Amino acid sequence: MATADHLKMLIKAHFNDKDEQFRTAVLQIAAYEAQQGHPKLARELKTYLEKASKPKCNVINLNSSSELIVYTPTKYSLQGTTQGNGLAGADMPVRFSM
Repeated sequence: MATADHLKMLIKAHFNDKDEQFRTAVLQIAAYEAQQGHPKLARELKTYLEKASKPKCNVINLNSSSELIVYTPTKYSLQGTTQGNGLAGADMPVRFSM
């Protein structure tokens, strides 16, 4: 089991939103557990960190090569666009926005 210092470091990092310190604490706990003869727990902790550090965006595989496109949704606005081309009784320019 992790030492009290490990647990305090883990809790402080969590509540202060210090991701790197949190990761460091988990890795220290994993190393400690491995030294104590608990390699399965050490591997599990490292696996949790690896899963948590994957990027939070959509990756689209285009083909079998290693070319990838990273898609990040963007909000588009048509604000400022005007049209006065005879839309259903529009005597004045029409403004579109999203």
